[in-house]
Amino acid sequence: MTVLPLPADKPSLDLCEAAALMINYGTAHLALTTRGQMSQGETLLVTAAAGGVGLATIELARNKLGAGRIIAAVGSEEKFAAAQDKGADA
Repeated sequence: MTVLPLPADKPSLDLCEAAALMINYGTAHLALTTRGQMSQGETLLVTAAAGGVGLATIELARNKLGAGRIIAAVGSEEKFAAAQDKGADA
């Protein structure tokens, strides 16, 4: 069993959201590093970019792994705005 503290910068995070953090970000990290072997500066296409794993993928690629350009595949302007808030370029 692994126990992790809730993020201190997210005081309003409920337990359901906290549980999803490990699923979404863990899946995104595995996809980017182990499966995709992403290198710094690469262009990344994220499908379903406004979903939980998609948004986590954008955030990790932009802020932790040094993606050059991130293209978000989404179905509406509202979803693109959410992806853009996490760091998508187009």
